[in-house]
Amino acid sequence: MAFEIIEHTADLAVELTGKTMNELLESAVSAFVCLLTNPESVHAELKKTFTISAHTPEGLLVGVVNELIYLFEVEEFIPHHAVVATDGKTARCEVIGELIDTTRHTFDHYVKSATYGGLKVGFDENIYKATLILDD
Repeated sequence: MAFEIIEHTADLAVELTGKTMNELLESAVSAFVCLLTNPESVHAELKKTFTISAHTPEGLLVGVVNELIYLFEVEEFIPHHAVVATDGKTARCEVIGELIDTTRHTFDHYVKSATYGGLKVGFDENIYKATLILDD
């Protein structure tokens, strides 16, 4: 499970990898928190669960990240990490994190949405890979 924040002309972009689709989605959660704030400032105190259904791996990825954005913006929840189980059409996510604490959390970006622009989830050399563009 890994990610790398990469240069993009207008928005934010991350390259995600994982040995499984579960790990790829968990990498997206890790990337999301790193774009928001210092991940070391986030405590694993609360659990949020949600399920995303989609017909494609791309739909699952965008759906998971957009749900994280909803949790952040509406419920003021910052993820620390996630455990994801997917069957290819449904992703069940258990996200562990905490509510925003302005005494500890400073924010680098405010991610507005995950986009389908240029998105393709691939499987190459036994690794799932995706480049995800995020509207900042």
